Amino acid sequence: GVCDVQIRLFTVRPEGQHEPVNILLYVDDLFIRCIDLEEIVLIKSQLASSFDMKDLGDLHYFLGIEVIRTLEGQQHYLLSMLFKFGMMECKSVSTPLDGNVKLCPDSGPACDPKRFQQIVRSFIYLTITRPDVSYPVDMISQFMAQPTMEHLQCAQSILWFVNGTMDRGLLYQATVTNPLVGYTDADWAGNASDRRSTSGFAFSLGSVTIAWSSKKQPTVALSSTVEED
Repeated sequence: GVCDVQIRLFTVRPEGQHEPVNILLYVDDLFIRCIDLEEIVLIKSQLASSFDMKDLGDLHYFLGIEVIRTLEGQQHYLLSMLFKFGMMECKSVSTPLDGNVKLCPDSGPACDPKRFQQIVRSFIYLTITRPDVSYPVDMISQFMAQPTMEHLQCAQSILWFVNGTMDRGLLYQATVTNPLVGYTDADWAGNASDRRSTSGFAFSLGSVTIAWSSKKQPTVALSSTVEED
C-alpha cells in the first residue's frame, strides 16, 4: 500500500440493548453508529463527561470521505485534489489506466519525485470509496522511489479520469436483502520487470461493493494448472 492509516473500531453492547454501538476512532476524531438514536445521545453524553470533545452532528466528512445522504456523489475531496495539483481544467478520459500498459522501473527520463509522490499519496483516501481506481493506484505506487515521466503521466491519467467521474461513489441502502457476492481474478506475470502477477477481489452486498483489493503477488509462479471437468 501507499501508507497505513491506523483506525480503531470499538463495538459495545449496552445492557438491555439488542443493537451494538460501533465507535470508529482515528487519532482524536471519532464517529458513533447505532440504530437507536437515543443510545447515540447517551454515549456522546458519557464521553463528554470524561473528555473535552465537540459534537459536530451527523457525519459529513471523515478521513477524506465525504458522506452525503443524497445521490449527488462525493466531490469535495476530489475537487480539492484537482485544485492542489493544478488539474481543475484538465481533460477527462473514460478509463483511469490503459489495461495494456506495462510499467517498468526504468521507462524513460526521471520526473519530479516529490510531485509524483504527492499525487500518489492523495489517492490513498480515494481508493476507500472508489474501487474503480484501486488497480491503477496499486500499479503506480510501486514506483515511489524513482518515478519516471511515464509513471507521472499514468498518475495524471487517473486525475483526468477522476475529473470526469465526480458523481461516482458508493451507495449504501438502508435495507439490503440481496446475498453476498464475491469476485476474484488475477493476471499472468503482468509485471514486466519481475514477472509477478497481480490479483484482486471484490465483494458486494446488495447494490454496493463492501470490500475490494488489488495487489501484486509476493511470489512468482513457475507453473500453472488447469481445472478439467
